[in-house]
Amino acid sequence: MTSLPQHLHLIRILYLLLVEKNVSRVALRLNQPQPSASASLRRLRELTGDALLARGARGMVPTQHGESLLKPAKRILDETQSLFVKKSPFVPQAASLALKSFTLPVKFPPMRFYQLWHERVHQAPEHKWLRDQVSAAATALAR
Repeated sequence: MTSLPQHLHLIRILYLLLVEKNVSRVALRLNQPQPSASASLRRLRELTGDALLARGARGMVPTQHGESLLKPAKRILDETQSLFVKKSPFVPQAASLALKSFTLPVKFPPMRFYQLWHERVHQAPEHKWLRDQVSAAATALAR
């Protein structure tokens, strides 16, 4: 059984062969020896059951089946390439997130003043948002 990377390599070679119509140029583009590109063409012919390229008056000419494989091969290569496009790093300040809040009918137990405004919590700036939310919830429940 041929592995997925091998199949992708064969699809790349298939696409280049159908575009270039020349095994030697494909070998140069892939930085491979020409016999390796010829062996890949032979393997593609075995897999598809078609010649894919035939000798013509002006070099190699794609067969009808070869022509029909050009667009799918291009689409697969484009989609594969898009998987590995370097993404920009996540910047929290630039990100936007739409949040919707829902009010739930929950009764809070009575809170002691020191629980909400304890000195350690009150002085920690990272707890300001939490204090504000709890205060807003407590005010809303008191109404």
